[in-house]
Amino acid sequence: MNQDFVKVNLYTFCTKTVKMTVVTDAYREVYKEEMTVLFDTTAVWNLTDGKGAKVAAGLYYIIFTMDGKSSDPVPVVFTP
Repeated sequence: MNQDFVKVNLYTFCTKTVKMTVVTDAYREVYKEEMTVLFDTTAVWNLTDGKGAKVAAGLYYIIFTMDGKSSDPVPVVFTP
């Protein structure tokens, strides 16, 4: 299966700044982005690192942080 991106739906009751961080299975940071979320918003990771290069096949986790609190890691298995 050819994957070009990963989508995660987020929902808040008021405008919030959310930080999305993508880490490897060893928790090495490969990508991060801040976004403004209001009501129903879709966060998209295009499977690249912070420099724009496509990430290698493997297990990654997406972690969302809002108001100083982090979500449980969302696992993503990338198989190009």
